Amino acid sequence: MNDMSMRTTSLRAAWCSAAHQSNHAGRPHVSSPWSGSCPSGAYHPGFSQPLTFFFVATLIIVWMSVPFVALSVFAGLTQVPDEILEAARIDGAGPAQILRRILLPMVRPVLSIVLLLQIIWDLRVFAQIRLLQDAGAPVSQTNLLGNFIYELGVGRQDFAGAAAVSIFVLLLTVVLSAPYVRSLMKEELA
Repeated sequence: MNDMSMRTTSLRAAWCSAAHQSNHAGRPHVSSPWSGSCPSGAYHPGFSQPLTFFFVATLIIVWMSVPFVALSVFAGLTQVPDEILEAARIDGAGPAQILRRILLPMVRPVLSIVLLLQIIWDLRVFAQIRLLQDAGAPVSQTNLLGNFIYELGVGRQDFAGAAAVSIFVLLLTVVLSAPYVRSLMKEELA
C-alpha cells in the first residue's frame, strides 16, 4: 500500500467515525465523499462506558509518553559516574541501597523536570481524547479540561466560559510547576 492510499484510508476511517458519531450524538450529519464505504469497526460501542473510555485513553497517553520518559531517565542514569557506584559496592551497598541512596538523589533533577513536563502535557491532552470521543464515547461524560474548553468555545459558543476555564488551567499549571521553579531558585542561590 503506497503512502497516498494509506492517507486516504486513514482519512476515510476518521471521517466515517466522525459521521457515525454525528448520527448518534445529536451533532449535525455531514455527507461523506465516501458514502457507504465506511470500514467496519469505525464506531466502537465499548467507548460508551466512561470507565472503558478512560482506560483506553490512559493506555494511549502513557504509551505516547513512555519514549520521552525512558530516554530522559536513561540519559540521567548515564551521567552517574561509575566511580561512585563502584565505591558504593566496595562499601557493601546492595542494589536497593545504591538505588535509594545514590541513583535517585543524583537523578532527582531529571525526574522532577520529566514529572513536571508530563503533568503540563497531560493537562493539555486534546487530540487523543477527541478522537476517542468521535469513536463513540459520550462527550459530556468523557471531557477533560482541554476538550471541555473546546466544547465551551466552539461547540456552545460560550467564549467567556472557555476563557475562564483556560485561565484556570493556566493557574493550575503555575501552581503545579511552582515547587520545581522554587527548587531551581534554591539551587541557583546555593
